[in-house]
Amino acid sequence: RLRASFEPMFDLLPLLAGVAVVLIGAWRVSSGEVTTGQIVQVVALFSMLTFPLRVMGYFLEELPMAVVSLDRVDAVLAQGSKIIPSVAPRRLPAAGPLGLRVCGVTACHGGVPALDDVSFEVAPGEVVAVVGATASGKSTLCELLVRLADPDQGHIEITGIPLDQLDEADLRRRVALVLQEPYLFADTVTANVSGTDVEADGQLDRALQRARAAGFVGELPRRTDTLLGERGVTLSGGQRQRLALARALALRPGLLILDDATSAVDPLVEARILAGLRAPDNAATTTGERATLLVVAHRLSTIRLADRVLFLEDGRVAATGPHDELLKLPAYAALALAYERQDTLNVEADGLEPT
Repeated sequence: RLRASFEPMFDLLPLLAGVAVVLIGAWRVSSGEVTTGQIVQVVALFSMLTFPLRVMGYFLEELPMAVVSLDRVDAVLAQGSKIIPSVAPRRLPAAGPLGLRVCGVTACHGGVPALDDVSFEVAPGEVVAVVGATASGKSTLCELLVRLADPDQGHIEITGIPLDQLDEADLRRRVALVLQEPYLFADTVTANVSGTDVEADGQLDRALQRARAAGFVGELPRRTDTLLGERGVTLSGGQRQRLALARALALRPGLLILDDATSAVDPLVEARILAGLRAPDNAATTTGERATLLVVAHRLSTIRLADRVLFLEDGRVAATGPHDELLKLPAYAALALAYERQDTLNVEADGLEPT
């Protein structure tokens, strides 16, 4: 309401003042007290002062909101990080897939448990699909695995090393998380995928190929030198997700975590991506690009590609095993049936043949 009245009045007042100057000036000219040239000088002066006064008014209008915003940012920065770095950090193996062990992990949000006594293991090179209904703790688990937060209880180990004892930079290099909503910078494709490192061994090309992003990148005006808009606004949702996956693959991680990271990708393209990530590719193995894969899945086609399914229900591990075996559980079967119906609707919407 304040803005609705303030801004029109701020635009109107200089105009009213100009009209008043002309009217009063005309009267004084007729009485011989001033000349026409003096009136023109005063009108010109008002015109010159209008813009600076307008800028000052908008500055005063925005200042209170800016002060409040700064206070909020300062309050967040003052909190600092709750993650305490290790005094004697340990390093992960430089290459090869990594094993994962989660032991009795409990994590709460606002006092409400998002994960409750979760325990499971993932063997090096294994592909595990994490399945569960909304608010079952899937995203919280992904965040804990890359130590964006520490659990309230329990601990997580990678290749037998507790997560809180690992070197943070080494953890970020060897364990990669790709989120459903990726962030791309207003920079080139090369900078978004491989940073500022100089490509010496085709690392960028391999990452784009494995993420099935090389096709659309090759069609961009300047290919990998094409500038992307802020947050990748010049790309579709599926293209942004594939570039984010390529960025993770460029690190050659030993553990790759996909938190619904292919949700905007065509189901057929998604199947090719995941099949390529899990295939025992000799080139990937020799170059150290083979990774253990943990996938938060919402498509039945994705779940079937996994070696094993981890079924979360209300923040607990309800069951784990192959997809066909878990279908004996009513809760999992109902969820799988819902996914299957959604897959069929998506395929029919795309005009493809259901498989």
